Amino acid sequence: MLAIVFWQQTQFEIKAPDSTFITITGEQIELHELRGQPVLLTFWASDCRVCIEEIPDLIALHKQFAGRGLQIIAVAMPYDIPSRVKQLSEMHSLPYAVALDIDGTHAKAYGNVSLT
Repeated sequence: MLAIVFWQQTQFEIKAPDSTFITITGEQIELHELRGQPVLLTFWASDCRVCIEEIPDLIALHKQFAGRGLQIIAVAMPYDIPSRVKQLSEMHSLPYAVALDIDGTHAKAYGNVSLT
């Protein structure tokens, strides 16, 4: 009961930055158009062992909840090689959106993400 009371007392609204993601397939995703829907934004890198290991879990989440509106956007780190990101995405048949962050705009907007 104490945890519920603490949770209710510490709730506040944090809005995600209004971002536009360009996927490796050329699709443009406007985050503001997804407001009110569940969105999982994950930063990853093709040379990150843990990132690669979590791919099956993300695929399972997508399969389980996409029908209920869940959008997953996997944002490749700015230092990642786009051709490697595309290769891994195809190799794992990723069913969710994969975006590149070539200039680091998204990493900066979401709290200066520098490590995965």
